[in-house]
Amino acid sequence: MKTSNRTLHISLGLLLAGFTANAQESQAPLIDVIVRFKQQTGRQGHQQLTSRGARHKADLNLIDATVYQVTPQEFEALKKNPQVDMVEPDREVSATAFVGAPDFGWLTAFQVSKASDVSTKYTGKGVNVAVIDSGITGEHPDLKGRVTFSKSFVPLETVPLDSYGHGTHVAGLIAGSGASSTGTGYTYTVRGIAPGANLLNLKVLDKNGAGKDSYVIAAIEEAIAQKADVINISLGHPVYVPAANDPMCQAVAKAWAQGIVVVVSAGNEGRNNNFGTHGYSTISSPGNSPKVITVGAANTRSTISRADDRIASYSSKGPTLYDHTVKPDLVAPGNRVLSLISLSTLEFGNLSNVVPLSAIYNTSLLLPTVYFQLSGTSMAAPMVAGAAALMLEKNGTLSPDVIKARLMYTANKFPATTYTITEPTTNESFLVQNDVFTTGAGMLDIPEALSSNLTLTKAATSPKVTKNTKTGVVSFTKSKMAVWGDSGTDFSDVWGGMAVWGDMAVWGDMAVWGDMAVWGDMAVWGDASVAGEALQSDITKLVALNGEN
Repeated sequence: MKTSNRTLHISLGLLLAGFTANAQESQAPLIDVIVRFKQQTGRQGHQQLTSRGARHKADLNLIDATVYQVTPQEFEALKKNPQVDMVEPDREVSATAFVGAPDFGWLTAFQVSKASDVSTKYTGKGVNVAVIDSGITGEHPDLKGRVTFSKSFVPLETVPLDSYGHGTHVAGLIAGSGASSTGTGYTYTVRGIAPGANLLNLKVLDKNGAGKDSYVIAAIEEAIAQKADVINISLGHPVYVPAANDPMCQAVAKAWAQGIVVVVSAGNEGRNNNFGTHGYSTISSPGNSPKVITVGAANTRSTISRADDRIASYSSKGPTLYDHTVKPDLVAPGNRVLSLISLSTLEFGNLSNVVPLSAIYNTSLLLPTVYFQLSGTSMAAPMVAGAAALMLEKNGTLSPDVIKARLMYTANKFPATTYTITEPTTNESFLVQNDVFTTGAGMLDIPEALSSNLTLTKAATSPKVTKNTKTGVVSFTKSKMAVWGDSGTDFSDVWGGMAVWGDMAVWGDMAVWGDMAVWGDMAVWGDASVAGEALQSDITKLVALNGEN
């Protein structure tokens, strides 16, 4: 469905008019917004806003902003206020994992058949990885003694325990030691990429896996204060504004500038065809930030070999809305991945995903274990965060840009093919095409990344693409500030043959590069009508969240 800007403005106006009318009859619903006043008018603006009844909820010093609770009418007034530099809803974020059924994917990243074959001497020892998620169950035997800091940013869940189950699973993929699945009789060790790393537990998701932008931003500020080396963010929400205007994107850029490697999940909207885009342009925020390492999910198909690997059909695709940034940056195993259990909402609601001991141990008894399996880009991102920890243990002077570039240059390239995936549970079929917006630079290859000596003179900011309106050709945009396309580092070095556009899109008349809507007048290149539709939904959701805090 295509919505013009005029239609959007009228619809939004009617929606807000309805809010105002309701406010006259009863107390108006309140929403949380993130506001940054212009420097010279900040104090005056704050006083004026609170004098009109706005509630001051929190300060976000990292991005020089403040969280207020206001009426929808006041929100509209703030958008027109000349004293305001930025105002955005404090949007809800959610975890990017879902229940699927086990695929032993982490070994593919190391290219080994069992844990004892991992040849690298690096374990991430001494590296601090901040897990911004639903909390960590630190007493899990596979994490014993390595959760060195914990804090909750969820107002109604002040104890930083994992009440949802997502954060502990993510933490295990980064740094689980495998202690509970190692020894005589075990056929598979469930461990993380960097089993020697320290973890900073920063809880921003509640028992239902929901949080807000402001919680994430505050957690990023805390990660900086605690001297994190790597930040993992396996959560997000749809993109509503350009990255430069997105509060979470501003926060991750600040962390990146402080020398912290920020790894973000791409999102799980690869099957979303609500706007005729076949999952393209569904990268979530803050994964749309051109600075960070955005990770999609691959399916290793229960084998160690990379030859049969394919992208997971749910993995979100680029380019990003508004900015047309090439994302994801790379992919990692994320399908049916085993990790730690925390006996929380996720596990109790999905008991069939609890891994029986018989799955990893030579026994016919159906005994429980301390492990659980999940799928999603939430599971892929921590594999890359763990790889970054190994690289930093080997060389602590590496910048985030060098780490990002090495991971992308050394990623195992996917063949340029198109195929259909049929989901056995629903019998639905999904078209998947190995292109730069689906697989990024390729599959995480840890030994190659550790062996790389690549150096940079420029930033590894993810490039943008543009579309020639006359020919329909989509091509990379070179930047004088970024390394991609610089002499000796051509785009094809990173993205392989998938980056060759020539006189026509590399896929010619095939589905995505032919006449499909994604390359027509819809949101990606047109007037952002997809974002417009999402905006209306976002406003409605904000009102529905009234009173949550």
